[in-house]
Amino acid sequence: MKDIKSKLISAEQASKLIKNNSRLGILTVGPRSYPAELCKALERRFVSEGRPKGIEVIFNLSYGEEKGEGIDRFGHQGMVKRFIGSDYSFSPRISRLISKNSVQAYCFPSSVISEMFSAGAHNKPGVISKLGIGSFVDPRLQGGRLNPCSEEGLVEHLVFREEEWLFFKNHPLDAVILKAEAMDEEGNLLFYSPAAKSEAANLASAARKNGGLVIAEVKRIVERVRWEMSLPAFLFDYYVLAKDESKRRDKIKSSQLLNLSQEWEIIAGRVTKEIEEENKVFLSKRLRAMLPKIASSGKKFKIIADWFDPWEAEGELGEEERNIVFLDYLPHFCDTGLLDLAIVPFNQIDGSGNVNSSKKGHKIIGCNHLLEVCQNSKKVIFCGTFTPNGYSLNLQEGELRIIKDGRLTSFVPQVEQITFSSEQAFKYGQEVMYITERAVFSLHDESLVLLEIAPGVNLWQDVIQKMECEVIISPQLKLMDFSLFVKKKDLGQLSQIG
Repeated sequence: MKDIKSKLISAEQASKLIKNNSRLGILTVGPRSYPAELCKALERRFVSEGRPKGIEVIFNLSYGEEKGEGIDRFGHQGMVKRFIGSDYSFSPRISRLISKNSVQAYCFPSSVISEMFSAGAHNKPGVISKLGIGSFVDPRLQGGRLNPCSEEGLVEHLVFREEEWLFFKNHPLDAVILKAEAMDEEGNLLFYSPAAKSEAANLASAARKNGGLVIAEVKRIVERVRWEMSLPAFLFDYYVLAKDESKRRDKIKSSQLLNLSQEWEIIAGRVTKEIEEENKVFLSKRLRAMLPKIASSGKKFKIIADWFDPWEAEGELGEEERNIVFLDYLPHFCDTGLLDLAIVPFNQIDGSGNVNSSKKGHKIIGCNHLLEVCQNSKKVIFCGTFTPNGYSLNLQEGELRIIKDGRLTSFVPQVEQITFSSEQAFKYGQEVMYITERAVFSLHDESLVLLEIAPGVNLWQDVIQKMECEVIISPQLKLMDFSLFVKKKDLGQLSQIG
C-alpha cells in the first residue's frame, strides 16, 4: 500500500500531467465509467491557465443534462483542436463550436470507436468495417466530418474480395483518463461491468504501447478486488480518489420516463402493431417515453436496451419488465444482425427514403449506435412527427384534426446528413417503415411509398402538400386503425358498450 499511496494524487495534480497538443482518450462506457473529477479539473485548469490547449479528444459516448457536464467540459475555444466521438447529444457547447467551424470534429459509430481503441492496443493500423457504408461516415460523402475545417480524411473506402469496406485509421494515444469502481491495496482496479473493463483495458494498453500516460479515477479503496472484473496495477500510472457519488443513479427508471403526448400515443400504438411474437426489439433511448405502452402490448417479445435496467427499476413497470432485457453495451450486440426490429427516431426523410437521425439544425446529435442498429436489424421503423415543431392536433370522434401545422416539414428534398442509407437497405433486403401521427410510409425500390393516412386527414392538404419530396401513393392506400385515434376515456366507453 505504501507504493500505491505515492501514486495517489489530486485531480488538480493529474490535470497538469496532460500536455498541450496531446491526444487524450477518455473512457465513457456508461456514466459510472466517465471520469467526472478529472474532466472537471482539466476544465478548471484551462479556464484559469489556458492549459492544456490544442488537445485531441477521442471518446465514445457523451453524458450529462446539456448543462456543460460530461464531454461538454471540453467545449471551450482553444482547449481542443479535434474531437473524435460517436455521440454529441449532451454537448451543446461542443455543438456550437462545431457549427461555428471553430474545432475539428468527426463522428464514427460507437463500436468502431471501441475497435479503434482495441486496434491501438494490438498494434493494428486501424479498423475495417462495413458500418457506415452509404451514410455520412462514408468518405465518398462526408467521411464522418462534421464541419468544413475537419479537412483530414480519417476514413478510406476499400474493395476487398469484391466487397465494400470502410477503413478507420488508428490514432495513437498520448494519455488516457478513466474511472473505476474501486482500487485495492496493490493498485488493481475493479470495474462495474465487463464492457467498462474491456474498453478500459484497450485504452490503457493503447496508451502504454505509445509510451503514454494512464490516470485512473477511483471511487474507493478496498482491501482486495474481484479478479474477474479487475485490471492489473501495471496498466496505471496515477490514481485520483473521486468524491462519493453513491446517491446518483445511472439507469433511467420508469418514473423518469416522459409522458406520451397525443401524437406520440398514436405513433407508439401504430408501432406496436408491427411487433411480432418472440421478436428481439431495439428501442432508442430518444423514444424512451414509448416504453410503457410498447412493453404492455400483451405480446411476448424482448425489448433490448442499455438505458433501462429492470433490476434497478424496483418493479415500477410491473410484469411488463419481463419484456425488457438490459445489455451492458449494446453496439457489439446490435452489430451481430440478431435484432428483428429497430425502433428509431428520425429528424428528416427524403424521397429516396434516406433518413437523418444524427443532426438537427445546428445541434449535433451523432450516430452513437444508430448505424449498428439500423444497418443490421431485419426490420427498421423510423418514428417522428410529420412537422417537427409548432403544430397543434386534436382527436375528435375517432379522427385526427390538424389544427395547426409546424413551419417546417420532416420530409425534405435531401436530408442534411445520411444516417440511414436507403440504397444499402434495398441492397440487403431490409424492410423499412416510417411512422408518423398522420401517415405511414414504406421503402420500396429506393422510393418512399405512402401506405396509410389517419382518418379525418385530407390526403392532399395535410399530407402531400406538406411534403417537399416526391412520394408514391400506394394503390392500396388505406386508413390507419380507427382505435389509434380514440381518446382513452372514449375507448373505455366504447368497450363497455361492446
